[in-house]
Amino acid sequence: MKFLLNENISPRLIAKLKSLNYEALHVNDCLLVGKPDVEIVEYAKINGLIIITHDLDYGRIISLSALDKPSVITLRLDKLNTQIVFNILRDNLKNLESYIKNGSLITIEEDKIRYRSLPTERN
Repeated sequence: MKFLLNENISPRLIAKLKSLNYEALHVNDCLLVGKPDVEIVEYAKINGLIIITHDLDYGRIISLSALDKPSVITLRLDKLNTQIVFNILRDNLKNLESYIKNGSLITIEEDKIRYRSLPTERN
């Protein structure tokens, strides 16, 4: 799996994800800092990247667009400490892998993980 870390996620997470044999880029590496979220979603979709963010807008954009990719992992944690984020991802990515590969919006909270398959149903 290949990840794209949003601006609000520390680039230090890249090396930690690589230690688990995942590929990772930061939006800064892709010259996407300050770009509209829809542009970042399109970049991730075209390049087969999974977005990791703290921003709720990505899930909304993808849901409203009825996209089936990219998958998004939204971290809803009180502390976005790099080590804490890494520990949570390390402990859960293997179990979430099939959801991520099939296209999902995943929300990781302090005490639970939720996911919605893409494309989401619109009422």
